[in-house]
Amino acid sequence: MTSNFAFLEKNPSFKSFSGSCLEAEKTIATSPSATAILARRALELAVRWVYSCDGYLKVPYQDNLSSLIHNRSFRDILAPKLFPLL
Repeated sequence: MTSNFAFLEKNPSFKSFSGSCLEAEKTIATSPSATAILARRALELAVRWVYSCDGYLKVPYQDNLSSLIHNRSFRDILAPKLFPLL
């Protein structure tokens, strides 16, 4: 089966979260609950990657996933229709 995330592995810049994306995808057929946990972890790593690459973004005092994605500066860089999909 072709992975939806294989392209991430090809770019060294995405190394910090590509493995988590692939791991989450591999469990979807066998354990939906594990997939949810792994997908959340992949999202958190990807969001942290965005913060590390964008000098405009400042990590909020509480640096949990909810705080990171609800931070106004993070929301400002997303397309308006993208935020509800997170």
